Amino acid sequence: KRAGSSHVLSNSDFFEFLRNEEFVLAFKEFCMKEYNQECLLFWIDAESFRESPQDKKQAAAKKIYETYIINDAPFQINISQQSK
Repeated sequence: KRAGSSHVLSNSDFFEFLRNEEFVLAFKEFCMKEYNQECLLFWIDAESFRESPQDKKQAAAKKIYETYIINDAPFQINISQQSK
């Protein structure tokens, strides 16, 4: 909630925005300017993984792991070592 604003964005509202292609593109551009795009890119790939056919899941999981999870991944997300 922003100071002086009466609008509160719930988690479900935010996830609804993430299903809007125009919003995602604008948000992705913002994240890239802020050098913080890895979480959004991870979310996009995780959603794609979730919706992928069973025979494509192993390759998609490997891509996610190598892109976001392993140490020194190109877009490493901030998660605990235990979660890795």
